Amino acid sequence: MSTHSIIVLIDAWLISSLADDGELDRGSFDAPFPLEAVGLTEAAIYMAERRHEVEAGEGTAHMVFDALPGDNIRWSASTFGSQEDHSVHLIRGRLVPSDSVGELLIESARGTSYLPPEGSYAPAEAPLDQSIPGPHAMTWAETTVLQSGRWVEFELAFKLIDNTNGRASGYYSWAGQFHIL
Repeated sequence: MSTHSIIVLIDAWLISSLADDGELDRGSFDAPFPLEAVGLTEAAIYMAERRHEVEAGEGTAHMVFDALPGDNIRWSASTFGSQEDHSVHLIRGRLVPSDSVGELLIESARGTSYLPPEGSYAPAEAPLDQSIPGPHAMTWAETTVLQSGRWVEFELAFKLIDNTNGRASGYYSWAGQFHIL
């Protein structure tokens, strides 16, 4: 039994610039906009598996990997992009067929960044909230494989946050699949 750590990189600059230009719906918490609807998944979502047990699609939104019953699968997300200051929080997901895997749990952890005073390498004794707005949260989605010999489709949704003002700049989703040996 092992854990498959799927790292999801989201192109925040591409998504936010298209939304700012009115070319992309921002979705809502209850109805995230599916990036597949505008053919944006392959351009904005990149996934990699830490252990490199990938059959196909590493570096794409539709990565295929093998898992065994009892294995845990964990997706964590981060953003990248030119001239952007965004973060991402996974908010929900679904797995089909659901009898092949356990419940999908969305979990989070909070932390505060402590930066050294300018010109110093010593850690600061208090967070510098003016440099990094508020506590940073990390989120991940996790499930456990229950049955073998199945393909499982997943859909994960995320909230894109503009770190310059702390507000949500949109809610989006994408889909993929994995194979259980």
